[in-house]
Amino acid sequence: MYGGTNDASSNEEEEEKPKKKQKIKYNIRIGFTKLKKLKISVNELKGENLLYQRKLDYSDFLEVDNFFALYNNIEEIMVELDDLIVENKIILTPDKDPKKLLFEFDAEVNNKPRRVSITLFKKYNEHMDAINSICKALVAQNQLIDKITAENKDLKNKIDYLDKRVAEKEEEKIILENDSVKGTKDLNDYDKQSELIRHEIKIQEHNDDFAFISPKSLQEIKQCDPKELIDNSKILNHIKELTFLIKKINRNISYTSKQFYNMKLIYRATDDGDTAEMFHKKCDNLSPLLILIKTTKHRRFGGFTQECYESCNEMKGKLDGSAFIFSLDKFKSYDVQEGQKAICTCKEKGPIFYGNESCNIYLSDKFFLTKGNVAKKGDRFNTNEDYEINFGIAKFVTKEIEIYHIYLTKLQ
Repeated sequence: MYGGTNDASSNEEEEEKPKKKQKIKYNIRIGFTKLKKLKISVNELKGENLLYQRKLDYSDFLEVDNFFALYNNIEEIMVELDDLIVENKIILTPDKDPKKLLFEFDAEVNNKPRRVSITLFKKYNEHMDAINSICKALVAQNQLIDKITAENKDLKNKIDYLDKRVAEKEEEKIILENDSVKGTKDLNDYDKQSELIRHEIKIQEHNDDFAFISPKSLQEIKQCDPKELIDNSKILNHIKELTFLIKKINRNISYTSKQFYNMKLIYRATDDGDTAEMFHKKCDNLSPLLILIKTTKHRRFGGFTQECYESCNEMKGKLDGSAFIFSLDKFKSYDVQEGQKAICTCKEKGPIFYGNESCNIYLSDKFFLTKGNVAKKGDRFNTNEDYEINFGIAKFVTKEIEIYHIYLTKLQ
């Protein structure tokens, strides 16, 4: 009854061995909500890509573990958690309940080791609607590109045909010496037709009034991939933030019959250097530009302009009716006041919206060492509160700057 061969028992032991769980990679985000709570969010990088998250205020953290009582406010807690993520000290463990994920790390309280554990909850990925909306817009763009490419191909075929006919007429001209008037008339007609079609193609491909991107140049620019942009950014945290910016850009430039197509990172302070010289080297004479700033207090704001920055010897202001500044934390944007200059440029300064004593965003040289400024309410941009984009504080210390070159295309 209790017997059995050694082979059989070894087989049973093998079957009883638990299968190794596949290691899941996660992407962790920490940020403030509109209600000034701290939101911890975790995404699976592969698989279902479902979001685990939890929103906590300061009192919630005190209930979690007395480790957090060492900190005076939720901002200090955020800095501590941010450092843990950078140093890879966070441990993410699936709970027995598939709808939960344990956000854990080791800490010391009164020189005693402690395991701090915060439970995150799985929820529906609320950004899928925004992703689908952007994807639909890209499909429409591709259809427009295909249509224009086909039209240009047809026009170029006509030019090739007419060029051939012009060459034939040149040969006929020699033969038609006895009837030179007729031969010259036919040749002039073909020349006119050829030039008209050439002009039509030039307008189609290089319409400066609309800053139109030709099909050839579009092939060199990757389609906008929202997830890739968010993953590569050190400032943008969510698809929702990117969607907010794209909608605002499209709204402000709609009078020019343009729309957002893509954006390319051209300058990052931590990679390229935090000086005005490097900013101008990377960004001068390019437009439109989207500028993102993150402070050491984790405030995130910036500005958009269709004007170019230049390396001028003196401060030079520029008008731009489509310019705006914004707060990513508050999901608010502020348009430039009518008739006011929107940006200011100088080779010794960084990006400025607008400058001198009335600056809504002002960065001098050496961004990580020199304090930047934000402006009082209603100063050139339509803000409602003093220093609104920086939560009521006039000065800030920069932690990161990202500047994107925006690609626009003509509306259908």
